[in-house]
Amino acid sequence: MISGEGEDELQNIEATFIRGNDAEFCMEYYFNPPKNPKSEIMQWVEKMCKRKDCLRIHTDYRDVPQSWLGKKLIESAEELKRLDIKMYNWLWLRTLYWYRRINLLYV
Repeated sequence: MISGEGEDELQNIEATFIRGNDAEFCMEYYFNPPKNPKSEIMQWVEKMCKRKDCLRIHTDYRDVPQSWLGKKLIESAEELKRLDIKMYNWLWLRTLYWYRRINLLYV
């Protein structure tokens, strides 16, 4: 990662927002995970999951109302499932990860 990005930047953002803030505060990080589970962002995720105040939740397109996505998107996902299960599993079943802490929310 380039300087000013990645874990250093995420830690800096957290420190900035929670400094002097004793009230309940949540941070959220939403992202589509990369194909490589050993990527830097996934290493950071695994590190964050070791925190006592962090909860990891995995969701995908099947967890939201169809009306949010539209029938055509769901049909497209199902067609990809039929044609290329490996790509479907990566693209559609690992769509969103989020991490919840008692005082901070990581997504």
